[in-house]
Amino acid sequence: MKKIIVFAGTKEGRELSLSLVCAYDEVHVNVATEYGEEIIDYREGMVIHQGRLDEKGIIDYIEDVEPQAVVDATHPYARAASANIRKACEKTGYTYLRLLRDNAGDKSGCVCFDTKEEAVEYLNERVGNILLTTGSKELGDYVRLINDKSRIIARFLADSASVAAARDMGLSAKQIICMQGPFSTEMNAATLRQYEAKFLVTKETGSVGGFPEKIEGARLAGAEVVVINRPKEEGMTYSEICKHLGI
Repeated sequence: MKKIIVFAGTKEGRELSLSLVCAYDEVHVNVATEYGEEIIDYREGMVIHQGRLDEKGIIDYIEDVEPQAVVDATHPYARAASANIRKACEKTGYTYLRLLRDNAGDKSGCVCFDTKEEAVEYLNERVGNILLTTGSKELGDYVRLINDKSRIIARFLADSASVAAARDMGLSAKQIICMQGPFSTEMNAATLRQYEAKFLVTKETGSVGGFPEKIEGARLAGAEVVVINRPKEEGMTYSEICKHLGI
């Protein structure tokens, strides 16, 4: 029986899982959250595992499934998760394949930093509301580091736990936007204008993550884009992964 594991924390990971159903008897799809499970387009032959796993948990998972390969399609910025998956494959002797996201696109006119700490230092020296589009996971770091918390407008997925956490951090209801992206150019521009935001903070999410639309939306709204650079990594493109796996 042909089996494969996909750590599908991204849109391209979910799409790859769908394609693999045609070539494998069992496609084991791992997602970290309940929301991640909700948005999977389930097909017969898929086995869904929901929940975050540490290195030991991944080792147990791999040894239980015994797949032909393990595909790491987690987010480009989920460095700890990727490291755990890679190490687990090395220790168990199973094939590890890293799916790379497409290039972010043109960053001309943006202010780019390698870390969020550097970005916040830049923002603290300036005036104006800040639209954070970096997700809920790192929101606490931004709330802690940005001197004037009233400047923050946080946009992230509609998850009750994330909303509760944001409120516990001291953000008011009017500072929280819960929506599923990616967002159009018009939506980004409208949001920036509505909240009178002078800065949009984003990661290099690529076209699949709506990065070009963020850049253009900010340009239309007269806002500055602050980019957290994508970590450098090695792996394979979507088409290379498909060819390697025979789909």
